[in-house]
Amino acid sequence: MHMKRITSLFALTLTLLMFAACKNQNTDSPQMYIEKAALSEQESNIASLFNIDDTNKIYDFVVDDTIKSLEITGYKLTDGKWDVYFKDKLALSEPKGRIGFFYDKLYKETRISFQNSQGTSSSSRKSSENFEDLESLGYSGMTLSDRHSIVCQEEIPVALQIFSSKNSISCILRSSIEELMDYYENTEPDHEAVFAVTVKFSSEKLS
Repeated sequence: MHMKRITSLFALTLTLLMFAACKNQNTDSPQMYIEKAALSEQESNIASLFNIDDTNKIYDFVVDDTIKSLEITGYKLTDGKWDVYFKDKLALSEPKGRIGFFYDKLYKETRISFQNSQGTSSSSRKSSENFEDLESLGYSGMTLSDRHSIVCQEEIPVALQIFSSKNSISCILRSSIEELMDYYENTEPDHEAVFAVTVKFSSEKLS
């Protein structure tokens, strides 16, 4: 019986230590955050040269050494149901980095660029579904504009687009994906489609 108690206490302690790997960053570790990138004059000039006028979709982030990867997910709400239409994962080896999202309409194509001191990589993601019926609709969008604290394993909405046949479109970027999904599924359901992109910083180490 005594040995069972020791084993149980050890298992509980190990579980708490593993759980703390994500939680401790809010207290003992430096603050982690993602925010709109402050581009240098040279970077702004290069963006203008390539006709990139949506620099508000470029973000800098700071994390601690518990964070090992970044997950990017695209969601769509059609016919009252949320589905994932793309998911991408990136290994993180440095505490700072920059990520950019470039798109016209989210369902067509989203170009994702990642940069750190080791270089730059990019990828392209889009839905496999045909959304021709959305072409004639009006749409409105929002992107993350303020500094947002990073919590391990929590999704942060960074981009949102609403497609609707109505004259007035309510576009509100909620602070969590759960609030955003609930709002557009239940509180503000008057639309044809909703697309959202989130980022999630994780302690999971990619193989």
